[in-house]
Amino acid sequence: MNLINTYGDLKFAIRCADVWKKLQPTSDEIAEALKYHAQRSNLSNGDTSKLTSISFQDYLEMMMDIIQEETGTWFFYVDIAGVLFDQVKDQKIFIYQTDNGYCVIFDK
Repeated sequence: MNLINTYGDLKFAIRCADVWKKLQPTSDEIAEALKYHAQRSNLSNGDTSKLTSISFQDYLEMMMDIIQEETGTWFFYVDIAGVLFDQVKDQKIFIYQTDNGYCVIFDK
């Protein structure tokens, strides 16, 4: 389990998601990432009930839809990796690399 927290790693994850559209972690990998994150974050008894997770591909598509809706023709000037980097640094999301892809964990 690898926590993605640098700008360069985020750019690489975006490229991977773009090139391999079917890059999806398994449900077992997502559950493992949730448990790992709960332990890493010192949540009581590894409680994952206050966390949720989706694939990075799905999160990226939702985020890009929102950015495109908000920016219109300026969409192509938005630094997607920079937006993700801000969310990671503010600890609003946590991106983990699994064997079969990436997943995003955040509070419910």
